[in-house]
Amino acid sequence: MAAALAPGEPGRLVKGLGAVLPGVGKTREQITDYADHWRRSAELALAGDRKAPLLIALGDSLAQGVGASNPERGYVGLVQSHLASLLGQPVSVVNLSRSGAVISDLIETQLPAVAQLPTWTGPCWNVCTIGNNDLMAGARPKTVARRFHTLVPLLPANATVATLPAAGSIGVKLLNRSIREVAAEHQHAIADVGTALKTWRGNTAGDRFHPNDRGYRIWADAFTSAIHEETTNLETGPQRN
Repeated sequence: MAAALAPGEPGRLVKGLGAVLPGVGKTREQITDYADHWRRSAELALAGDRKAPLLIALGDSLAQGVGASNPERGYVGLVQSHLASLLGQPVSVVNLSRSGAVISDLIETQLPAVAQLPTWTGPCWNVCTIGNNDLMAGARPKTVARRFHTLVPLLPANATVATLPAAGSIGVKLLNRSIREVAAEHQHAIADVGTALKTWRGNTAGDRFHPNDRGYRIWADAFTSAIHEETTNLETGPQRN
């Protein structure tokens, strides 16, 4: 659990662009600051009522909200706020994502942390964004697709998995098709960011890689739409056994 909640390291892109883009310096600061925010959030959730609604987040810096003006304006914070409004009560968050994470990190560190969580009797949702760092590290879309086929069967029940921004890449579009197929096979919902994000123009932070507040709204809308489709009764919601 401690390893999952520790701050991540800047990824290759952040390190590489740091010398040429001033906005990357802010991104580096956010990696630590936002991880601290979510660690405190997790501590409050785990010390609180196990019957309270809970949102569990897995993945990389996108789930951390890096690039947003504050962590609560990342997609996890926006989904949390949306669910709280629908339910009429606060929703706790355990955000186990880590900046710089790749699919193997999620499997080896984050999923074991999920297994360590106490039994939750209240409504529980699981959201996941992963795969972009695999691509940035040089993995081909077909390789990342195979990694998703390993990952998705291991995800908690009722998880909502994001597709990746395609940005005109045929390879990533085919990867997204594979993600949709394996998610459907294992009865997970899809937050289809790959379809929803029409352009990066106006949607990126100062590092020109992470979303800004407007960009994260697109991510959040994709997740809430998928959650609505999967959850037939938001007053009881899916439960974590």
